[in-house]
Amino acid sequence: MVRHVSSTCSLADAAPGSQEEEQLRAMEAAVKQLLVNVGEDPLREGLVDTPRRVAKAWLDMTRGYRQDHKSAFGTALFHEPIVSAGSDGLVIVRDITFAALSEHTLLPFHGRCHIAYVPRHGVVLGLSKLARVTKCLAARLQTQQAFTERLIAAVAEEVQAKGVAAVVQAVHLGDGPAPAAQLSSGATGVFSDPASGRLHEFVTLLRLSGRAAPPAACFAEQQPVAAEEAAAGGEQGAAAAASSSLVQATDTLLQNVGEDPGRKGLKGSAARYASWLAGATAGYRMQLPCGCSDAGCSGAADGSSGGGGGSGGGSPVTADGSSSSNRAALRRIVEMFSKRLQVQERLTHQVADAVASALGAAAVLVVVESAHMCMVARGVEKHASTTLTTAARGAWAEDTTARAAALEALLDQQPHSPRKL
Repeated sequence: MVRHVSSTCSLADAAPGSQEEEQLRAMEAAVKQLLVNVGEDPLREGLVDTPRRVAKAWLDMTRGYRQDHKSAFGTALFHEPIVSAGSDGLVIVRDITFAALSEHTLLPFHGRCHIAYVPRHGVVLGLSKLARVTKCLAARLQTQQAFTERLIAAVAEEVQAKGVAAVVQAVHLGDGPAPAAQLSSGATGVFSDPASGRLHEFVTLLRLSGRAAPPAACFAEQQPVAAEEAAAGGEQGAAAAASSSLVQATDTLLQNVGEDPGRKGLKGSAARYASWLAGATAGYRMQLPCGCSDAGCSGAADGSSGGGGGSGGGSPVTADGSSSSNRAALRRIVEMFSKRLQVQERLTHQVADAVASALGAAAVLVVVESAHMCMVARGVEKHASTTLTTAARGAWAEDTTARAAALEALLDQQPHSPRKL
């Protein structure tokens, strides 16, 4: 059964005893079931409040179902005679940040979009309204291309412009070690007419101030992106890998945010999410390399308060050991402790302890740089922010000068490439 919510208020602020509070409790129970099924104890310190945080994160990331996007426009439409009398100029708002949930994986994707329109009869829209409607339309389960098309249609309907175009650049959380980057776009009216030259103007102006911009060819008919094709194609495998209780708990979350787990776009998504969650917590079932016991490496990890149920992706690095066997052991240690419900600070020290024990290293330095999906899922606007943590053992823990030199050596080994998004 799908639970529909017509209220415009946040379920996270539901009144005690209300229907909204009942839905929140149902979602908390579902999250507890997910925790139990990956081998965790929802009652232990660090996880006691996690089910409610995760439930609230789901509600925040799907608040678009409970909001009328037209209200985001308000009454901020203005007639400017000089715009009407002059040549058809462009209005472009760049770098509007957003976060959404993929309907194929149920995991977050986030990034920025650029919107352009050509006013008709001098009617222009208050610029903040484009950002408001973008965030409202993003807050639901959907594909990136569907979000792009829905955004263009909403602006075109409200402004009645001569044409609307948009480019959406986003990164998607998935099974890989780093988020996958995707680009989607669309155009209507004069932007879809090659002879008008307006599309070329839009793409050219996106490069203003030295910005990177996609080629005009990206506005050709959009094809399903590789990640979405893989998700759709992997439905049977995911269903086989995921336990029925994990899938049922995920279905409960979908139903209580107002979705239908059986609709075409969501078919198999609960199984894929459950399979991903099982893989993302595989560290509980892994063994450390010889010479180190799990109990001797800082014990069990604390639970994450993130909305996705796992630790943030990152790049832990050690500055000790160069043989192939050592590198394999380092990868094993990092994988084991990162694929758990974690907090980054504890993860960093667990890796340091395990490396010192397993490799018998006289000095160990660990640096973890991580982007946390809970920053996205819990409504934090700084989607591109990262967190750095360090831990040192042995000689590098005792000698600050030697530790500083080791850190410089470590950084010199890292590729120097500019961040995107």
